[in-house]
Amino acid sequence: MSALGMHLLLSSLAAVPKTQLPADTDATLRLGLDQLQQGNYVAALAGCLRALWAAGHTASADRQPESTPDWFAAFEAVIQQRLGGSSGSLTESAALPLLAAVSALYLFLQANLTGPAVSLPECPFDLLDESATQQAVDAQTQQAAGDAASGFGRDSISQGDRWAVSQLEEDGEEVIGRISSPQYLLLAKTILLAPAALAPSHEPPDHHDHHPHHQQQQQQQQEEEEEQPDAVHGAAVAAAGQSTEESDHKVDVRGELVPAGWAWWAHRAALLQQRVLAGRSATLRRALEGLTEQVGEREGLGDVMKGARVCRVQVSGGVLSICGARYKGVLQSQLHRVAAALRAGCGGALKQGGSCRGPEGSGEVEVLAHPASPGRAADGSQGGFVAAQQRLLRSAALLEAALAETAYGYVEAAGRYLRASCEAAGVRVQLTGALGVRTQHQHEAKAQLVVAVERTAGSPAGAAQAPAGPADEALEAGLLDAELAASHSVGREVSQELQGLQAATDVLPHPRLDPGGEGSGGGGLPTDLDSLEQALLLALASHVEKGSSSDALKPWEGAAYAEAVEQQQRSQFLLRCAAKLVLVRFEKERVRTRERALLALEQVVAAIQAEGSVQPAQRLRLAFSVWFPLGVSLKKELGELLVAAGVLGAALPLFEGLELWANLAVCYQLLGKKVQAEELVRRRLEATPDQPRLWCTLGDLTLEDKHYQEAWERSGHRSARAQRSLARNAMRRGDWPGTSRHWELALALNPLNPEGWFALGFAYIKQKDYPKALQACSRCVQLDPDNGEAWNNLAAIHMGAARWAEAFAALGEATRHKRDSWQTWENYADVAVKVGQWQVAVRALRQVLALSQSSRIQLGILKEIISEVERGRGVTHSSHSSQSSPPGQQDGRAGGDSASTATVEPDSLAVAGTAAAAAEGAGPPAPAAVPAAAEEDALGAEEGGEGLGALAQALASMGDAHGTQDMHSGPGGSKAGGAGAAAAAAPAREAQQAAAAAAAEAVSARERDALERAVGMLMKEVAGSAAGDSPFWERYARYYAATGQPEAARECLLKRVRALQGRGWQQDEQAFQAFAGASLQLCSSYLEVRAAEDRGVGGRELSSARLHLRGVLKQAAERFGEHPLYSDMQQLLARVEQAGQTQRQ
Repeated sequence: MSALGMHLLLSSLAAVPKTQLPADTDATLRLGLDQLQQGNYVAALAGCLRALWAAGHTASADRQPESTPDWFAAFEAVIQQRLGGSSGSLTESAALPLLAAVSALYLFLQANLTGPAVSLPECPFDLLDESATQQAVDAQTQQAAGDAASGFGRDSISQGDRWAVSQLEEDGEEVIGRISSPQYLLLAKTILLAPAALAPSHEPPDHHDHHPHHQQQQQQQQEEEEEQPDAVHGAAVAAAGQSTEESDHKVDVRGELVPAGWAWWAHRAALLQQRVLAGRSATLRRALEGLTEQVGEREGLGDVMKGARVCRVQVSGGVLSICGARYKGVLQSQLHRVAAALRAGCGGALKQGGSCRGPEGSGEVEVLAHPASPGRAADGSQGGFVAAQQRLLRSAALLEAALAETAYGYVEAAGRYLRASCEAAGVRVQLTGALGVRTQHQHEAKAQLVVAVERTAGSPAGAAQAPAGPADEALEAGLLDAELAASHSVGREVSQELQGLQAATDVLPHPRLDPGGEGSGGGGLPTDLDSLEQALLLALASHVEKGSSSDALKPWEGAAYAEAVEQQQRSQFLLRCAAKLVLVRFEKERVRTRERALLALEQVVAAIQAEGSVQPAQRLRLAFSVWFPLGVSLKKELGELLVAAGVLGAALPLFEGLELWANLAVCYQLLGKKVQAEELVRRRLEATPDQPRLWCTLGDLTLEDKHYQEAWERSGHRSARAQRSLARNAMRRGDWPGTSRHWELALALNPLNPEGWFALGFAYIKQKDYPKALQACSRCVQLDPDNGEAWNNLAAIHMGAARWAEAFAALGEATRHKRDSWQTWENYADVAVKVGQWQVAVRALRQVLALSQSSRIQLGILKEIISEVERGRGVTHSSHSSQSSPPGQQDGRAGGDSASTATVEPDSLAVAGTAAAAAEGAGPPAPAAVPAAAEEDALGAEEGGEGLGALAQALASMGDAHGTQDMHSGPGGSKAGGAGAAAAAAPAREAQQAAAAAAAEAVSARERDALERAVGMLMKEVAGSAAGDSPFWERYARYYAATGQPEAARECLLKRVRALQGRGWQQDEQAFQAFAGASLQLCSSYLEVRAAEDRGVGGRELSSARLHLRGVLKQAAERFGEHPLYSDMQQLLARVEQAGQTQRQ
C-alpha cells in the first residue's frame, strides 16, 4: 500500500505520525496532505480542485460551466481523463483525486455528523476562485438566515443543492429530511466512482414504463427474476450476507488505475449515501458488495475477507516474483525453499501450516496463505509497527464490512465479520454476570449483565501509535463528559419546553458492582480499551439491536456494551456520543429513567452542534467505524422522543427545520390542528411544487389518491413512497388488485423493502393467488428473517397446499421470532402432528395454554397425540367417543374443527386513517383468519416412521445394506463357493440385524417414555383449568387407560359424565348423544372391572352403573325412546344386571 493510501486510512482510525512522502512528490499533493493532517479540510479540498481543474480543463474550452450540473459533468470528465489517459505513474495521477474525495467526505461528515457547523460555499467548485470563496460563504450564510425567517413560504434549498439531492436518491428512495452540503458528498461519490466499470445510474427510468404493455413486460421480467427455491427448505431462507437482488454487474473499481485504498474510500462513500436515504437501496447494495470484495482482494485483505488467498511464487531467468513483486538473484532450484520461508514468516502476515502446490523443480508454485493471528509473528517476535498497522487496517475493514451488512439487515453475515474483526484486534468479548446493584437504595446485590473483554494479543491500535506518543491519543473521559454537559440547548423552544424535567433518579447510570461478589474477579472489563476496541463493543450493541428477536433481555444486552464503553478512562468524542445514544434508547423505555433519557439526548444533539474544546479532526476519528446517526436522523429521534413525552411545542420547530413534513403533520394532528397543517403544506407547495414528499404529506393529511398520483408524476415515476401510500389506501378500501398493483410498482423501484413484500403477499392471499403469495412471502423472509408474521403467512400458504414439511419448517421460524402468538403455536402443533413430530406438538400445545391463559386447547390435536401414545403401547381404542360429543365440542373449546390456519395482515390496514399511517409508522399487526384448508384427520406420510429415532434408522439401514451386499455374489465365483459364503455370512448378518432391532427398540422405548411424560404434564395443566370441559376428560381417560392406570381413567370418565349432566340433555338431541355416549363409556369401564381376575372387585362399580343407567333411561324414555343410543343403554343395563346376579351367586 502506498504511503498516501496508508496514511489516509490510518488517520481516519487513529492518530498517526506525519507521513514522509518521497522527495519527488508533487508540491500540491504534499501541501494538501499537510492541510488534511491539520484538519483544514477546506484548504485541502480547494488546493486539490484547483490543481485538478488547471491540469484537466483544456484551454480549448470557450466558457466555464454555469450551472451545478454542468460543473459536475465537466469535473467528472476531468477525473476520467486524468485516470484513463495519463502517461505517467497512475498511482501519482490518482493520488490528487483521492485526496480531494477524502477532504470532501470529511467536510460532509463535519456538517452532518460530528459537527461543529462549518461555513462552506454551497457549491464546492466555488473554491476554485480564491477571491470568490468568502463571498460564496457569506451568501450562503445570508440565504440560511433568510430561509429561517421565511418559514413555509419560501424554498429553503437552492437549485444546486436540490439537484444534488436528486442525484443522491436511489431506487425511488428519498433523502431523509434536509441535509447540509449535499454537493460535497456528491463530489466525493463522483470522484471515487469515476474509475468504476459500472457506476450507479442516475438516469430516470423510461417515462413509458407506466404504459400497460410496459407494465406487463416489467412484471413478467420481475417474476422471472424472483423465481427462487422455496424459502423454508433447510434452515433459514436467506443465507446471511448474500444479496437477494441478483445482478450481472457489480461496481468494480479498476485497481490498476488507482492507488491502494481507493476501493475502501469508495465503499465508505457508498455506505454514507445509503445512510442519507430513507430506505434501503438495492443499487447501493450491489455497489457495496462489489467494493467489499475489492477491499479484500485489491487492498491485500483478501485473506481475511475470503478466509484464504493464493500467493503465486514464480522464478524465471533468475528473477523471483512473489505476488507481483520481483527480486533478482534467485535460482529456480531454491523455489520451494522460498515458498517455505514465505509460508513460515512474511513479517507475521502468514502463519505456518499453509499449503503449497507445484512440482519440485518447476518454475512456479502457489502458496495458500491463511490469515495469521494478530500479535506475534510466526517466529515468535513482535510484529512491529508495520505489522500492527496492518492488523489495525484488517480489523477496521472487517468492522466496516459488518456495519454495511447490519445496515441492510444481514445480521448473520455481520456477526461473522464482527467475530473476525475481534479476532484480528486480539480481543474476545462476551456477556457475563456479576453481582451488583442498580438503584441507590438497593442493599442486596443481584446478578447484573456486564461485558467481559479478554485480550489475546497486543492491541493493534495501541501498537500502531506507540512510536507517536500516547496510545490512541484518546481524550480523557472526564473531558468528554464535561463537553457533553456544558453544551447549550438545541434551541430556545426546546430549552423552554424542557424546563422542570429532572435527570435525577434513584436508578444508577451504570450498575455498581460488588468488588467481592461472584463474577467480579479476574477476566472482567479492562478500563484501558483503545478506540477500535470500543468501536467493536458499540458494533456488537448494534448487532444485538438489529439481529435479536424481540424479548425482554435484548435491551439489557445492548446497554451492557454501551456501559462498558462509558466506563473507559479514555475515549473518542464520537464513541462517547454513540454509547450515550445506546443508553438513551434503553432508558427511554423505562418509566423511571424516561426524563433522564430525554435530557441526555438533548445534550448529545447540542454537543454535536456546539463548538467545544474537541477539534474537528478529533471528532471525525472513527467516524466510518461507528454507526452513529447523521444530524437529521438524530434530531428526528429527539423530536419523536419529545412527541412521546407530550412536548409537542419543542418538536414542531425541529421537524420544520429538518423538512420532515410527515412528522410535522402528525404533530399538528395530535394538537387537533389538521386544517392548519394542510394549509401549511399547501403554502409550501406554492413555493416548491415539484417536491414529491410534500405531495405525499398532503395525501397523508387528506387520504386522497390524487395527491399521491401527483407526487408520482412529478417525481418522473421514481417515488416509491407515493406508490406505497397508494397501496395502503387501496388496502384500506379492500381493493386487493389495486393493492398488489401499487406494491408491484413500488417494489420494482426498490425491492429491498420487507414491509412491501409482506403486504404484497397478503394482498395475493386475499386474491387467492397463492403461487405469487408464496414468492412474495419468501422474498420477505429473505430480507427480514426475524419477521415472525411473514413466516406465519408463508406457513399458511404451505398448509393450504398440504405441504406439511415446508409448513412445519416455516412455523418453526415463526414461533422463534413471534413467541407471544397462541395462534401461531396452535398451527405449529397441528402441523407437527401431521409430520409426526409429537414432542414438538406437545410443547406447542403447552405454549398455547400458557399464552391463552388456560382458555384454549385444541382437542383434535390432543386426540391425535393420545392415539400415538396408544399405538406406542399397542392399545386399540374402540369406544363411543367418536359419536358422543356434539360437533362444536369435538376438537376444541372454541368449537373449531382443527387448528385454524391464520394469516397476519399488514399493520397499515389496522391503523388506517391514523397519524401513524400518515408517517409510514409501524404498529402491532392484527390477525385475520383464513379458512383452514387442512383436515384434522389427514395425517402426513411421515407418520409411518413414528417412534423410530435417527440412530435406529441409521442402524436399520446399515443392516439392510449388509444384507443386500451379501445376496449378490460376484460373477466369477462358483455356485458352491457362493453358497458357502452365504451360509457363513448368515449368522453374522442375523446378529447385525438383531443388534439393529434391539437398538431401534431401545431408542423407541426411550422416545415413547419421554412422550408419555410430556403428555402427562400437558394433561395435568389442562385438567387444572378445564373442570367443565367434557371432551377433554374423555381424552384424559384414554391417556390413563393407555398408560395402565384404569382407576384414574374411570375417574376421568365420571368427571365427564358429571360435566354433561347440567346441559339440558333431556331436551336437546345433540346434548343427549353426548351424555349417552359418556354414560356408555363409564358403565362399560365398570364392567371391565368385573371382568378382572379378582372376583372380589367390582361390586360397588356394578351397583353405580346399574343405578346410573336406570336413571338415564327413565328420564330419556319419553323423548328419546326410539334413539339407537337408548337401545344401546338398555342392552348395557341388561349386561350389568346379569353380571350382578353372577356376582351374588
